[in-house]
Amino acid sequence: MAVSSPLQLSVVIHPVVIFTICDSYERRNEDIDKIHGTLLGKVEKERIEIRNCFIDDNPTASGKKKFNLEEFQRLFDLHQRVYPSEVIVGRFSTGHQIDEIALAMQAFFSRVIESSYVTFPIHLLVDTNLTNSHMGIQTSVYHKYGVPGNDNGSIFTPIQYRMSYYPEEISATQLFQRNLAVGGIAPVHNDMQQVIATSTKIDELLDEVIKYVEDVMADNIPFDSKLGRSLSDAIIAVPQIDQSVFKDMMNNSTQ
Repeated sequence: MAVSSPLQLSVVIHPVVIFTICDSYERRNEDIDKIHGTLLGKVEKERIEIRNCFIDDNPTASGKKKFNLEEFQRLFDLHQRVYPSEVIVGRFSTGHQIDEIALAMQAFFSRVIESSYVTFPIHLLVDTNLTNSHMGIQTSVYHKYGVPGNDNGSIFTPIQYRMSYYPEEISATQLFQRNLAVGGIAPVHNDMQQVIATSTKIDELLDEVIKYVEDVMADNIPFDSKLGRSLSDAIIAVPQIDQSVFKDMMNNSTQ
């Protein structure tokens, strides 16, 4: 990965990473204030995609625990059996700021990560304490600074990130959004309810498309060639199926 500056990096995070961290934080022992762990994912040139993570046995603020390198290696080996293409891309910790433990562990891992997987290891900070009633998410890169060949120290440089969703993750996040909308717990839809909800959404989107086409034809709004090509591609992609055949397909698939 030939990246000369951390500002060139593009970081993508999957929701399952945030969910795993929050779940592990809720399941922590009472004497542990924060949790730390390892980020895993894929690296493609300037793009780092964080897909998974696991908790490792880091020391607590009181120093009751020590990091177990053998246990960490066992967890990483098990993960690679399932996801052989995913490598270590950085570390994560909880809280509203990076603490001394996270800094020490990031420095330790960077000596291994930089030479094996990524030039600038990522640090993901998740504010599970909900400071100001908000769960902040921050990404930064850990790198050395100073005169080449005689580094004077290390620094965390904040960088931007964006969320990326698999189809299954989209369904889960939409359910969480419904929970927020009703101010409580929204029921999980069964298959038929999901079909109805999706069909209703598609119907609403089609109404928007039809209105856009009618406005363009009536010269109410300017024509967008890029949007026009996208609509044309979408129409061509729709399979030509007889109405009765489609009805039978739907009935057979929902029994």
